[in-house]
Amino acid sequence: MKLLPNSAFTGAVLCTALFSLTSFAGTAMASPLADSSTPEGEWTQSSLEPSGKSSLLDPDDEVTEDLTHSSDHQAEYAPRSSFAPVNGPENANPADDDVADDAVVGEEVQAGPQQGSAQHPMEVEDGTWVVDNGRWKYRNQDGTFLTSRWATIDADVYCFDASGFIRTGWYKEDGSWYRLAATGQRLGGWHTEEGIWYYLDPDSGEMITGPIMSGGAEYYLHPNGVMATGWVHHAHRWHFYSASGAGVRGWYAEGGTWFYLDPQSGEMITGPIMVGGLEYYLHPNGAMATGWVHHADRWHFYSASGAGVRGWVSDRGMWYYLDPQTGVMQTGSITVDGADYYLQPTGEMATGWVQHSDGWRFYDLSGVKRTGWIQWRYSWYYLQPRSGVMLAGTTQVIDGQPHTFMPDGKWVG
Repeated sequence: MKLLPNSAFTGAVLCTALFSLTSFAGTAMASPLADSSTPEGEWTQSSLEPSGKSSLLDPDDEVTEDLTHSSDHQAEYAPRSSFAPVNGPENANPADDDVADDAVVGEEVQAGPQQGSAQHPMEVEDGTWVVDNGRWKYRNQDGTFLTSRWATIDADVYCFDASGFIRTGWYKEDGSWYRLAATGQRLGGWHTEEGIWYYLDPDSGEMITGPIMSGGAEYYLHPNGVMATGWVHHAHRWHFYSASGAGVRGWYAEGGTWFYLDPQSGEMITGPIMVGGLEYYLHPNGAMATGWVHHADRWHFYSASGAGVRGWVSDRGMWYYLDPQTGVMQTGSITVDGADYYLQPTGEMATGWVQHSDGWRFYDLSGVKRTGWIQWRYSWYYLQPRSGVMLAGTTQVIDGQPHTFMPDGKWVG
């Protein structure tokens, strides 16, 4: 088998190609190959719960709810426009490379399934490479030239046009794009041009679009073949891809806001989720909630780390109680650790006098319902032992002695 001629032209082409690749390597983005490590300062991925994300949000802020329990916050969210990829799918062609005059970028040829097509390149041997006006052809033993076909020569695949010249640059055939090196070889795997990455099928050389797995990581190629980074909306869901192109899984922070990507699919999650045994809530735009949030027709409270609170929580000097199982804010009469409390319709724990449908009750500064004798503002009152209801406008025997109470509950003797 004859190799490419050792001409001065060949050496110049190869040296130029090698110099270009070497020079570009110093400025290109991180390679998206198998071991794509986390770019410093870009993103982190952890199986741990997020911590130290942001301070407790004011319930009046846009991403939380205030204590008036307004539901106006439930608006439609969408990731910020700045998340959109810089090189989006609006570009029609993968590249506009300098190629041979007859290798027209965008030209589409219907080659068909016969031998010599892109999918079935013909095996060629014992021919000779020849140069014609600075461009390469391949001459068979019988003196004919390879034309209008794909051929495997010395384990490399080449594409020849109708005039027999090798094609270079981007080339489209039967609806698929291919990338041919300056020396004609069909490329496969990851390929970069001017800082933009493409992926070419290692076997067929076809430019790949859509989601792919490479080196154990997921990548997404736009319809024009450009590797995605940042937020990408596909398959009706949002996904996030790091600067190296690898799909992010788990917790991801951007601009002080936390998001959660499904560990399996990489989809951005919204609504309530359980991570590490803790509940979190992701707004419709994916942002992790902190503070008061109204969802499923109930109020919930999420700490500064995003974890749902259970039991007692203090906010702005007021106490609230969240159901230990569901995290739902409680209202009305409750019993906690054997003590009775009353929570206002807005959730705040009551102290002092509270009028119920069956009478007045008194709750001390810790919120506990009192029973028996109490002194308040220099007057004595009596609260029934079980119910805690204040006696008023009546005379009752207490501990074997009669006691009279005014209509307002004051004891008169």
